[in-house]
Order: sequence, then C-alpha cells, then structure tokens
Amino acid sequence: TLPAAMRRAGYRTLYAIDETRFSNIDESYGFDRAITPPMGAGDFLLGAINDAPLANVVVNTWLGAWLFPFSHANRAAATVYDPASFVRRLEREADFDRPTFLALHLTLAHWPYVWADATEPEIRDPKNWTAAHYRPAVRRVDRQFADVLEVLRRKGALDNAIVVVLSDHGEALGQPGDSPFAMSGPAEDPFAWSTITGHGTSVLSPHQYRVVLGLRGFGPAARLLGPARQVTVPVTLEDLAPTLDELLGLRMRDRPDGRSRRGPR
Repeated sequence: TLPAAMRRAGYRTLYAIDETRFSNIDESYGFDRAITPPMGAGDFLLGAINDAPLANVVVNTWLGAWLFPFSHANRAAATVYDPASFVRRLEREADFDRPTFLALHLTLAHWPYVWADATEPEIRDPKNWTAAHYRPAVRRVDRQFADVLEVLRRKGALDNAIVVVLSDHGEALGQPGDSPFAMSGPAEDPFAWSTITGHGTSVLSPHQYRVVLGLRGFGPAARLLGPARQVTVPVTLEDLAPTLDELLGLRMRDRPDGRSRRGPR
C-alpha cells in the first residue's frame, strides 16, 4: 500500500476518519496510528442510542470522549455529531515533528447529510429532497476542511507539504442531467427518481463516478509539482500512487496501477 511505502521511506503514517462504519481501515494497512472512533459492534449498538439528554450535553467535550467514545467525534451518530469535535481530536492527537503521511477522510457530505446543528431545509418538491440536503452538507464539510487546514498550518505541517484532495465517488441528486436517459415513472412518484440518485446506482450517471481530484504544493514542495495547470485528459484515482511515488522518490516495491501525472517542474 501507499502508506506502507511511505513508512519504509521514513515517514510517520496516520489515518483519520470520523466514521469507522463507513471505512474499517486500521493500522494493518500500513499506518502507524489510526485516529478514528472505536471499531466494532459497540459502534452500531451504543452509537445508535446515545441521542439522550446527558449525551447531547457532553458528547462533544473531552468528558464525552471518555464517557461516550463510540459517539464522540463520530459522524455515524449523526444526530449528535459536531464537525468541530473531529477537528479538535485531530489537533490533539496528530503530531508533525517528523515527515508525516496523513490520510484523512471527512464523511459529512455522505448520506444522510445531517449533523447535530443542521437546519432542516424547506422542500416543496419531493424530487428535490436529496439536493436540498446534500448542498448544505457540502458547504459544511468545506468549512470543516478549512478548519483542518488551519490545524495543519498551526502545527507546521504545511511548511513543506503536498496536499491531495479527492472524493471517492460523485453524487447524483435526482436532477436533470444526472442520467443520459429520461427518468421514468409517474411524475408525482418521488421513488421514480431513486435509481439515479446517490451513488453506486447507475454506471450511466456521470455525476456518480466523476470525482474531485487536485494536488497542491506548499512551501518548497510546491516546486515538485511545477506551475499550476488543469489536466484535461482522463485521470483516475489509481494515478495517485505512481504520481506520489515519482514525486517523492519512494521506489515502491510493487509497481502501482495507474500512470504518474507528474507535471513539468
């Protein structure tokens, strides 16, 4: 794996996610440490019942991290999840006193698109339910990512860094253009749109499988990427490992899939 190659090259490797139900990645994937909610059945059983008055008061505090570990900073417990609690946990537990590889997953823009202080949008047309909830979640996760970058800046992690921003899938919102084919079913039936909303429901919906992908260098590392440019040819997430392998001189033991997209210096 890429983190295993980074660790062999002398980097500390960290993985952080605010919802382990979504992705059960732990140290066995090549990470020195995983900053995540606890994994296991307790997450499903206890995280689901922590929406109680006591939990709501303290779950996002340091005391809540001790009393309610399965709900603290855990987006899976959406009704009590405060995006800032995960950022604070990252600030407490991530160190950058040596070269570090940090893989970070923010899940807020994923279904059900809600969190503790989310405002329920006004929906006049049932077909717009997904879009009405998704867009505020995207705006909120954008602010959360800005907070993460500020933490990294204060800790000196951006003094010399390559930051990669990507999404693992797109999202169809049940809107015109989500599919090249006309949506079928009675106009008054909101479930007629269900097969081309969300993700993983149709390979014919480009909004589901086109993703965000960008790289930016900070400090001296910016010279590795060369001048800013937009790549107009098809690129896949498989290209990340060979690109970083070449940029950082990792000499990965096994040739990764994909192609290096290293630009001119």
